[in-house]
Amino acid sequence: MIPRLGFVLMLALLAWPVAQAHEGHAGPPVTEIKARAALKALLPQGAKLAKRKQRLSDQAIDTVKQRHGHAPEAGLVTYYLARDRENGATLAAALIDRVPYRHGKIKLAVGLDTQDRLTGAAVLAVNEKYLPDVKGAVGTGLLEGYRGMSLEELIKRAERAQNEAERAVLGGLRDMALKLAALL
Repeated sequence: MIPRLGFVLMLALLAWPVAQAHEGHAGPPVTEIKARAALKALLPQGAKLAKRKQRLSDQAIDTVKQRHGHAPEAGLVTYYLARDRENGATLAAALIDRVPYRHGKIKLAVGLDTQDRLTGAAVLAVNEKYLPDVKGAVGTGLLEGYRGMSLEELIKRAERAQNEAERAVLGGLRDMALKLAALL
């Protein structure tokens, strides 16, 4: 029993650096826009901002699935909520997250208002090796043409994505916006 355990531990220790190195093939992340600047652009000016952590309720997930045909992934979500300073009414919310892309990650931000319309979208950072892929597919930094887009249109764009980079970015933005729809 002990020799087997030692053998398994040895294999695990030998495999770990390989997995770590594999992810490193993508190079360091290249920041295109800082998270703070993206949030400022995605959320209404003059609003009171609060960072929140909330678990998506089953009811909220079901409501979004019925309304949009897609269910957000369950779990704990950290997001930014914008409220009117005068009356406290919720205006919009934004979410920052990373999505996998090949051997790296793409850091995205999306904002959504209470009418299920995007307040904007951004590619914050991409691993160095894949920056040309993402720039060529959707662009980087604050993305043009997303402000005012309905969540329905974003879902359709994600379904029509033409290449791997576009599928990763638009699919990530869609999934993030669905989470926000469940929270608002």
